Amino acid sequence: MKNAALLKALGYDYVELNLSALAAMDDAAFAACRASLEAAKLPAEAVNVFFPGEIRLTGPDVEDAVIAAYTEHALSRAEVLGIRVAVLGSSRSRNIPEGFDPDVAYRQFLHALRLCGGIAARHGVTIAIEPLHFPESNLINRVSDGLKAARDAAHPAVRTLADLWHMDCEAEDFFGDRTVCGGRSFICISPRPRARILPRTTERTTRRSVRRFRRAAMTRAFPLRERRTTWQPTRAALLLFSKRCKIRDGVAALSRRKNDTFSA
Repeated sequence: MKNAALLKALGYDYVELNLSALAAMDDAAFAACRASLEAAKLPAEAVNVFFPGEIRLTGPDVEDAVIAAYTEHALSRAEVLGIRVAVLGSSRSRNIPEGFDPDVAYRQFLHALRLCGGIAARHGVTIAIEPLHFPESNLINRVSDGLKAARDAAHPAVRTLADLWHMDCEAEDFFGDRTVCGGRSFICISPRPRARILPRTTERTTRRSVRRFRRAAMTRAFPLRERRTTWQPTRAALLLFSKRCKIRDGVAALSRRKNDTFSA
């Protein structure tokens, strides 16, 4: 979190960290990360990248003891940082191996959700299942799939996340589908559809989609916390971003330049 102070100065409300990276830190590196966030007075509200790819949630190599030990260690660190939401995408961990029974894999995934949910509850963390579009994942592609998995897992610490980008890739209609809108409450984020870069209010479809998405979520009393982007910026990119955009209404207003992409 070497850019924590800069992010705070630019007006960011919070950061979302990489849980696998936090878990892999030695004690000194984790203490430095915590000190950086505290010095910047920038809260870490959420984490993503729940599992490293070598930990399997489906298939013949699943080990409950490994899942539980890793989750306990990772979420104990998340609790120390005040994190309250852990996003479970982790396609490499959850993807169904070729030739493996999909029904068995789904039951394994539910078992992992319950196992991790129990640990998360002890640490005051809610797990948010992240539906990932195909072919990024072959298990839980749509928000309706995620809501079904949350219902089937039946654990109070397990909910579902709705991501406009993945929804757009799956052509999923959040606004007209009562199955999507009427399930367990979930956390909403709003990156720009069709591209993993910052959303632009200069694009009518993005502006309209984000407004409708937020309105639909709030009218149904869903917890709403917006993640403005999924990019991993360098300091130079952050400084460039601060000059070319301003945050308003939960989306970023950017100049209409051809190469408005940022990368680490």
